[in-house]
Amino acid sequence: MTRNYIIFIEQPLKMNLWKIVTSRIRGKAFSDGISWEPQYNTRFHVVDKHTGQLLPGMYYSKPFVTFHQINAFEDQGCVVIDMCCQDDGRNLEVYQLQNLRKAGEGLDQVYNSVGRSFPRRFVLPLHVSLNDPEGENLSPLSYSSASAVKQADGKIWCSYESLHPEDLEEEGGIEFPQINYGQFSGKKYRFFYGCGFRHLVGDSLIKVDVVNKTLTIWREDGFYPSEPVFVPAPGTSEEDGGVILSVVITPDQNEKNFLLVLDAKNFEELGRAEVPVQMPYGFHGTFVTI
Repeated sequence: MTRNYIIFIEQPLKMNLWKIVTSRIRGKAFSDGISWEPQYNTRFHVVDKHTGQLLPGMYYSKPFVTFHQINAFEDQGCVVIDMCCQDDGRNLEVYQLQNLRKAGEGLDQVYNSVGRSFPRRFVLPLHVSLNDPEGENLSPLSYSSASAVKQADGKIWCSYESLHPEDLEEEGGIEFPQINYGQFSGKKYRFFYGCGFRHLVGDSLIKVDVVNKTLTIWREDGFYPSEPVFVPAPGTSEEDGGVILSVVITPDQNEKNFLLVLDAKNFEELGRAEVPVQMPYGFHGTFVTI
């Protein structure tokens, strides 16, 4: 969402409700009812929050899948939307028990079959008219290479801007994005935080500067952090003025699991709270003041 709009992302990941509802009695995983159909493009639907009306613009891009959005905001008559995107929608099939129970080379083969997720920016110009020229980029945003080109049939073809340096490929891509939501949700922003995936579960924490396209990384071998949660420092207006919290687990019985606290500016460790119990891997987290 932005201040005035809700964006629905229609992906070519189709759900067969009959197959999903009957999956248990058929002895199938619910993913049996989900199919990736890349012969269809991805479409963006923009709805006015105040009227509930769908905007007439028909925005399309090449097929991709997104599970988590980073942020969205309005600028110069456009909606800017940033997401973690994958080009292959078959990843759900990988997370089946017969794959997760593998080890060694077998598990490596499963990981290598998984599509990576990378942060991308799309720009959707809101006020497209019949008089706008075909074949030209309608985005007025000089700071983004994302384009929105009007086609002969009136559709707007959207091409993304990559928000990351090449180094991110070595980290296995990124997922579970978080920002300083308290101050920058729905606004132009600079930083987001996520997990790097050099394994089937996240094995690093990453800070991404979407303006300079740089990375800051925390990692300890054999440890697996959960989604990073940003907690602002009291009284500060700086976007990265605060800490990152993440629950970090390890399968090593000689090591302890812990809550990690990082300085959000430089990713230096400020502390950790160890717990003497085994914990399952968790994807998401939140912080609530009391």
